[in-house]
Amino acid sequence: MAKIVRTDIQETALKAVQGNLRALAGVNLLLDSGEDKYGFTFLAGKKKVIMVAGKAMGTSILEDVRRKLAAETALLARKHSIRLEEKERAVLERRSAREAVREPELESGEAYSGETYSGETERDGQVPALE
Repeated sequence: MAKIVRTDIQETALKAVQGNLRALAGVNLLLDSGEDKYGFTFLAGKKKVIMVAGKAMGTSILEDVRRKLAAETALLARKHSIRLEEKERAVLERRSAREAVREPELESGEAYSGETYSGETERDGQVPALE
């Protein structure tokens, strides 16, 4: 039987997407914090620079980083067939968790179980009415 082979490139892309989503969640948290100033730490090899920026400049830097990171993450996910969960899409799109309403989705190859939202099951191809 034929099988799908997962490649090292796909695994690397998945790790990059997961790391980017963690970074985006942090940036979202900072942007939503309402602080008056931001502190940034830049690392280059063994050199380290710490910078404090006012609200306008800090927000501009964070929004630019966020926009580029979100675009890169979406491209990686699309290119390597990585499906994001609703919570992850909310982080990517900068929506709150409350706005991310989960709707039941079927995974590819998954069959409908026959159970309805009311807990009843299908009988003779008839779907019971939802209450």
